[in-house]
Order: sequence, then structure tokens, then C-alpha cells
Amino acid sequence: LQGVVYAVSFGIGTVFPVMILGPLVGLLPEKIKSPKHLRAFRVVCGLILILFGLQLLYSIWHLL
Repeated sequence: LQGVVYAVSFGIGTVFPVMILGPLVGLLPEKIKSPKHLRAFRVVCGLILILFGLQLLYSIWHLL
């Protein structure tokens, strides 16, 4: 039972950032008129996703 709870919490923690930032990358560019601001927005979204991935790798590394 503990393994199932761990797997579910792991899955939720890895899926939510993608579920939140993924649609934003698709919806907000229509609202942002300036190409400069659009590029900055995409870079920030990408960096956030990379940071989530690094945090995940860091937490897995410390479990081993």
C-alpha cells in the first residue's frame, strides 16, 4: 500500500507542472503582441519546466 501511495504522489508531482505550463504556452501567445515579450515568456516557461525536472532528479538521487 505504501508503494501505491508513493507512486501516485510521484505521478501527481511530475504531471501537474506540465499540465499547468503546457496550456499556458499555447494560450498566452495569442494575448502577447510583442515578439520580445513572447520570447521572454517562452524562455521563462522552459526554465520553469527544466527546474522542475532538475528538482525531480535531485530528489530521486537522494533516495538512492
